[in-house]
Amino acid sequence: MRHYQFICATLGLLLSLAHAQTTSLRQNRIFEGDIAELTIEHDVDLLSLYAIDTTELDADFIVLDVQPRVSQHFTENKAFHRMQWKIQMVPRRGGSIRVPPLAFSSHHSDAILLRVDRAPASIRTRENVFIEVEVSPENPYPGQQTRVTTRLFHNLPLRDGSLAEPESERATIFRSGRDSRYSLLRAGESFDVLERSILLTPDSSGQLPVTGATFRGVIPSGADLAERYIYRQGENLQLAVREKPPGFDNRPWLPARQLELALQWDEPPDNLQTGDSLGVTLSMEAAGLPAEALPADLLVTDSSQYKIYADEAVRNTRVVNHFDEEQLVGRLQQRFVIIPQRPGEFVMPATTLAWWDVDQAVERAASIESRVVQVAASGALLDDSNLTSDAGPRAGTSTRGLPLFAYRHWPWLIALTIVLLLVVVFFGATRQRARIGAKITLTGNRRRCRQRLRRACHANDASETRRALIEWGRLHWNDAHISGLHHIESRLGSPELAGELARLDAAIFAERDEGWRGEHLWELLGKDRSARSAKAPGEPDLLPEPYPQRA
Repeated sequence: MRHYQFICATLGLLLSLAHAQTTSLRQNRIFEGDIAELTIEHDVDLLSLYAIDTTELDADFIVLDVQPRVSQHFTENKAFHRMQWKIQMVPRRGGSIRVPPLAFSSHHSDAILLRVDRAPASIRTRENVFIEVEVSPENPYPGQQTRVTTRLFHNLPLRDGSLAEPESERATIFRSGRDSRYSLLRAGESFDVLERSILLTPDSSGQLPVTGATFRGVIPSGADLAERYIYRQGENLQLAVREKPPGFDNRPWLPARQLELALQWDEPPDNLQTGDSLGVTLSMEAAGLPAEALPADLLVTDSSQYKIYADEAVRNTRVVNHFDEEQLVGRLQQRFVIIPQRPGEFVMPATTLAWWDVDQAVERAASIESRVVQVAASGALLDDSNLTSDAGPRAGTSTRGLPLFAYRHWPWLIALTIVLLLVVVFFGATRQRARIGAKITLTGNRRRCRQRLRRACHANDASETRRALIEWGRLHWNDAHISGLHHIESRLGSPELAGELARLDAAIFAERDEGWRGEHLWELLGKDRSARSAKAPGEPDLLPEPYPQRA
């Protein structure tokens, strides 16, 4: 019996050593607005790091951070592993607060007491750190640039500081990363100020909640505390976002401070003919508006006199200083190709884009002037008006009605006729050769485009896949305005392909990578010949071979 008790006691001692646990606070007494740090350590034989549940802290604390760590230790020639959690938290109230036990795996930490006091007036005056936030404008339109300026005031040195800007789930936020530092007097007291601005654009009208800025850092203290770990939070904001002005329901909504359009034409050929291409570049720049809000394909119009094709728009948004205030500048640049279809004169119509001047609260318009383009026929036409003759014989003609000149110089006329026939045959063969060459070039372009599309799908490159698909559509349907995936979808008419193209668009325009994979899209588009030959009557080829098939 004694041996049994001895063995049990020994095992209990070993287990207690194998699972030693400690719970401690960095400081058992802090001031209101200071950060408490709870440390939990647990020793085990086997390497592991359990997740710890901090929900029990939410009632009395704001949990800022949980830092897990595992390390290996040795004692008396025996190795063991120490799990450690450092939990930084801010008390929600003053007084004596019980930190409850926290669960990890099948274990719990120990409960511990924390004392939270209000700092004396002398310390609050000597160690004054606070945050102010300013918004301009306070009632913006949807999509309008709104500047949120955060200022951190402090009258003593700060160490290991971290300033977090305001956040909002219903707005897009732009940051420049620039800070301003200066000093000023406030109520006779000198402060150093750290100023930082962000620009946000509300997604929709209505109430827009914006969380306050926060600061975490360390300050020296003249009290019995050697140093203080402080947490300061700015006021939460509630912006009233206005409705759009009437008339912009079916038009692009562009709330800006300034918007400009420019159109640059390539140098046209000396003799522009039908089938030739003429390039133009559209540039659009808006002050106070991100580039993502600017409309693309502005020049794409339907016309029987010409066809126009749009390249993918290139967008760029910058945060610049404008009279010591940060401002968004959005820029869009897009390339277009115009191909005349008929000879004669056609007019590229003027382009007007309405936008809303947020400074003056009026509607304005940016415009591009119209331009007249002269187009020649692709081949010379024979004008036989000068070959008509007046009734009756002329002087110098034979009685048979033929010119006397023809009887005298008939060998030269025959030679000239042969030369003219040779010229006509030569030019006819040249034009036929040009048509054959164009078909060969088109076939090669289609084959290269197909290979480019296959590589992009296998590489899971969503942007390159979209560009290759649009290029293939323009080559395959040269009589259509292919400028987006929806044009390809409408011509192929496959519900399964429509879903895959929607996922492709989502992968391109999503704010974060959703893990798009192109194998299934290529499987739909890149069917082999046997699959196409076995398709049902009337079913379209999703991606025809680059070589045209003849019946």
